[in-house]
Amino acid sequence: NMSVSCNTTPVIGTHYKLLSPSLTNVPSNGIAVYPNPTKGIVHLKWNNIYNTRQELNISICDVVGKELLKTTLVSIDGTATLPLENIPPGIYVLHCSIGSNLVQTSKLFIGN
Repeated sequence: NMSVSCNTTPVIGTHYKLLSPSLTNVPSNGIAVYPNPTKGIVHLKWNNIYNTRQELNISICDVVGKELLKTTLVSIDGTATLPLENIPPGIYVLHCSIGSNLVQTSKLFIGN
């Protein structure tokens, strides 16, 4: 299991797009995060073609690298929901990994 850490230098917006709430397509090698900006909850969707149990490791950090949330979400169908109501409005870095692979790092905007 790979530890997701806020102390790594994030590569933000490399090859992932912010997707709208009317999500239909998932990036083949990434995780769709929507809605973004959000007001307290985000949905995550990724390709899980074998419908096997997967653990999605999540870490949310502020812009100076302080970790505000670290959790693991379990999914069989490649979807998960992450409540964020305890995180104040702002711009954050969302690290997502499945197993030992760092899958994605992206900006997350939380509004009022």
